[in-house]
Amino acid sequence: MRHRHHPPRPRGPALHQHSDSRKRVHVLLFSLLQLMNVEQVIGLHPLAPHPCGIHFAATDQDTAHTVPHRLLDDGPLQPAAFTAAMAQWIVTHHVRPEAIERDRIRREALARQGLPDPTPSCLPTADKTQKGNWAEILLAEYVAASCGAQLPVYRLRYNTNVDQSMKGDDVLAFDLEVGIARALELAAARL
Repeated sequence: MRHRHHPPRPRGPALHQHSDSRKRVHVLLFSLLQLMNVEQVIGLHPLAPHPCGIHFAATDQDTAHTVPHRLLDDGPLQPAAFTAAMAQWIVTHHVRPEAIERDRIRREALARQGLPDPTPSCLPTADKTQKGNWAEILLAEYVAASCGAQLPVYRLRYNTNVDQSMKGDDVLAFDLEVGIARALELAAARL
């Protein structure tokens, strides 16, 4: 049996250099954020008719470490409109449009034959995952509305196990309008 040769794992100083460079990047991002206000980071609070502009009131403030922060509170409660918007966002973030149509046709064909649909749901059933995905979807839609940005990738569509949360950053925004692409991790939304 042949063994593949794998390059040796970095030891000693190489590991520390990587760790040190990550720390420097975090310190740099933290310093940049301290020089900005909330509107410079994520834009203005969305206005009506956007569901977030109707349902949430925003208060911009700084944290104890002078990092810009936007607090969202329930505004005038309009649960029917907000629930309808959130239901649509949940489907949009989890399922490709062509898959929705394909599943509808399959369900109708099975129903005509009196057969149950054996395929598992593409939406999570685990309570913690539902809550985490809900928060991530709400944050992504809020940031897109406040920045005037687009969501080019709906990452929850690519989750191989819908009942587990995806690993990594929940919302990552790239400002490509400036000379050098500026990336800001806006939040890791967890409930």
